[in-house]
Amino acid sequence: MNDKHEPTAPELELASLFRQELLELSRGIRAHYVRQASLGADGVVPTPDGWREAAPEPPKAAERSSARAQVSSQTTSRPSARKSRADAQQPSTGAAAKPASTLSAFQQLAQTERSAGLPDAPASLELLRSQLDGCTRCKLHLKRNHIVFGEGAENAELIFVGEGPGADEDASGRPFVGAAGQLMDRIIGAMGLNRERIFIGNVVKCRPPGNRDPEPDEISTCRPFLLQQIAYIRPKLIVTWGRVASHALLGVRTPITHMRGKWQSLYGIDLMPTLHPSYLLRQPEAKKLVWQDMQAVLARLGLPVPERKRRES
Repeated sequence: MNDKHEPTAPELELASLFRQELLELSRGIRAHYVRQASLGADGVVPTPDGWREAAPEPPKAAERSSARAQVSSQTTSRPSARKSRADAQQPSTGAAAKPASTLSAFQQLAQTERSAGLPDAPASLELLRSQLDGCTRCKLHLKRNHIVFGEGAENAELIFVGEGPGADEDASGRPFVGAAGQLMDRIIGAMGLNRERIFIGNVVKCRPPGNRDPEPDEISTCRPFLLQQIAYIRPKLIVTWGRVASHALLGVRTPITHMRGKWQSLYGIDLMPTLHPSYLLRQPEAKKLVWQDMQAVLARLGLPVPERKRRES
């Protein structure tokens, strides 16, 4: 009897999702190494396969001679050596030292970004939109048809954030108008809302070729504009749809299947990560999970679940 387990379609889909997340993680790590090398962090060197920590260089002859002399001096003067070690442990009052390692450089950078908070709000969303006219800040401009700025209420209590435009959005210049967008419209309607009451945007505003994931440099280039939109609107809640949007805004790499349904915070604004509508088109059984998330969003906004949907639940 053959006891071998044959994976089901949902299991294969979940495995594919995990593989995508691991690929994004590896891309993110490489992007961090490239950034730190450009900033002058010690111990980062290029290799044919990417970037790695540099091995310490062997000491030169003059350095070896100096080291031997220092050892001899320390041997004949123990108190002086102890004083030197004590002095080395005191905090430096001079210029800031470089990070001791690439990891500590990453931690310092993350701390700086967290403490910076939201950027100043623009005078208007139209002014912000005008700053993006003809944008060539990243390579996504090379094949785009339209910049998808986002749309909706400028005083919205709720912002929906996706990862980036698809083919239909690139053609129309509007967010979420394809098949995934039509499903999102049905979700919005089931919540008793409509597009005019919320604001819908994306992490990147130009379509990645072939609907691939936005790359780290593209996200870092476009993310400030999304943050300015959030700063201007000042919503009560944000919903991030899918892995890319959730990771880009929160700066984490937790699988979306573990994040969804759990409240997060972005600069003091409540944020709910959930599954992307395109995933729901492939896995319709996951719609009930997203509906649970949307019920939590309604409750946090102080809005009732529509009667018809409450009976269906």
